[in-house]
Amino acid sequence: MRILIIAYYYPPMNTVGAIRPSKFCKYLPQQGHKTGILTHAFDRTNFDTTNHIYRVYDLNKNGIHQLLNYPCKTAFRILNYAGIYRSRFSFWKDSIMKTSEKIINSFRPDILFATFPPPETLEVGVHLSERYSIPLVSDFRDGLLFESLENLGSNKPKRLKYEELEKRVALRSSAIITVSDPITDYFRDKFSHPRAVTIPNGYDPEDYLNVSDISLDTSKLNIVYTGRLGNSEAGRNSNTLFSALAKLINNSELAKSKIRLHMIGNFSSKEINNMEQLVKKQVIYIYGQMDRKSSLAYQRAADVLLLITSSNRTSVATGKLYEYLHAGKPILALTHNTYGATVIRQTNSGWIVDPQDEDGIIAILTQLAVDPLLPKSIHPDRSVIANYSRQKQTAKLSQVFEQILTP
Repeated sequence: MRILIIAYYYPPMNTVGAIRPSKFCKYLPQQGHKTGILTHAFDRTNFDTTNHIYRVYDLNKNGIHQLLNYPCKTAFRILNYAGIYRSRFSFWKDSIMKTSEKIINSFRPDILFATFPPPETLEVGVHLSERYSIPLVSDFRDGLLFESLENLGSNKPKRLKYEELEKRVALRSSAIITVSDPITDYFRDKFSHPRAVTIPNGYDPEDYLNVSDISLDTSKLNIVYTGRLGNSEAGRNSNTLFSALAKLINNSELAKSKIRLHMIGNFSSKEINNMEQLVKKQVIYIYGQMDRKSSLAYQRAADVLLLITSSNRTSVATGKLYEYLHAGKPILALTHNTYGATVIRQTNSGWIVDPQDEDGIIAILTQLAVDPLLPKSIHPDRSVIANYSRQKQTAKLSQVFEQILTP
């Protein structure tokens, strides 16, 4: 079976969104499928027909086009309010439409697999499916309208556009894949879709090959956080955590001497300012962005891994959660009423505290500082965690493909 994966985010792009399609592309051949990738290029259109990677030129905020970013955003906003949908990905979509016949004739896919975001991947998927009569499978790493990452409240024309697109996708897709049960339930309930399936993100054991061991001060309680904070998820706020930590160390010399929070990732200047006083007191260490293997090394060296999500999006379960599960260290999850919390409960992998509950955060940090054996009281269920391996997730996706093409 030949699967054409439509993914704007794809290596060498170093983003979280690029991981899921690249892992499917890696493991689908083990299930007997041949994969092709339709993605973007910032320099020029390039069709690597040997490896079946079709990179279509994207006039986006890269290089000299970075100067046009803000004028274009303003122009797009005006057009959207006027009822004409355009985004920074529209140029890429338009270019694909012009070259689609060449791409389809080159790869001749049996199934199209379009992974969102951005919405343009879904538009491309629907267009190619309708034009060439190829079954479409749509993949939602986030909700388009359900718990949308975008603020659509005052932008009625854009919301109407998304409603139209979502309906087209639901009607055209032979299957809808999502990363969490709440999004899957949404498509089942709203569209009565007969084949809506949850295939969460996961971990790849091979990512941990050749990861060097690092040592952290064993006399401390080393809490490690990897990834971004509020910049990558609407509604996620770490202020309560930092406020709780500041109050705790001001009132407890033991906590001040024991707790060390290692922050690894790309943080905004505002977030760094919020951590400044704790950095000066050598309670927080900010390392900035690291390469992937270094980040995984810190996860393995931690006593406790820190997860922070927004508390108003039930569908949230960040890709980082599954890395944490594989690392095998207890997770302090500042989350509430989310799919991520459900996964942590199912795997028995840590503690769950509402990210806005300052007293609750102080209480669990106090317990961790006082009792060095508390992290060892968490015994994750490895048999359940094994279900989140990328190999098993891809095998589940393969079954969906086979069901679609089986008479």
